[in-house]
Amino acid sequence: MVVIETVKEDKSLLEQKTKEFEEKMKMEQLTFIEKGLKKATTLQDVEKVKSEAANLLTKEKELFKAESEKYVKTKIDTEKVNLAMISSSYETVRDDFFTFNKHRFYYYDVNKNEFVPNNKVNKIEEVKEFEKNHIEDSRVKDNPINTLILFILLGLLCIIPLIISNSQKNRA
Repeated sequence: MVVIETVKEDKSLLEQKTKEFEEKMKMEQLTFIEKGLKKATTLQDVEKVKSEAANLLTKEKELFKAESEKYVKTKIDTEKVNLAMISSSYETVRDDFFTFNKHRFYYYDVNKNEFVPNNKVNKIEEVKEFEKNHIEDSRVKDNPINTLILFILLGLLCIIPLIISNSQKNRA
């Protein structure tokens, strides 16, 4: 059994404050527009009131956005997990002749029957100890056949143009 800690952001307070802010801004903007329209005598005055109301809303939104960070709280959830730790070495084949040896660690929650992402458990002391004890498993060697095939292909890439250029010189 290991304890997994998950850091989450609690945005419920932010959502509540955002609703309150929007309601407050609707009322303030309506009041501002009503007062401005009572004083307005020309079409330019009406446009000015609309513009000032929009500017007021924009300014208040910027202030709220700067203040909104304090409404988001980080919360740490902990849960006990029956964790199976797996050290896996395997071989993959590409293009029918390139083989690659790979190694990975997997973590499996036995109770939930699901894999646990590595980033959730990589700070747990038991997991660090397991990886330290099985680090030798992770030392995989490249397949020498891959290197041989690569050198043959590179050699052909250099030799074929030389053969073509020599055959063209001999014709001329």
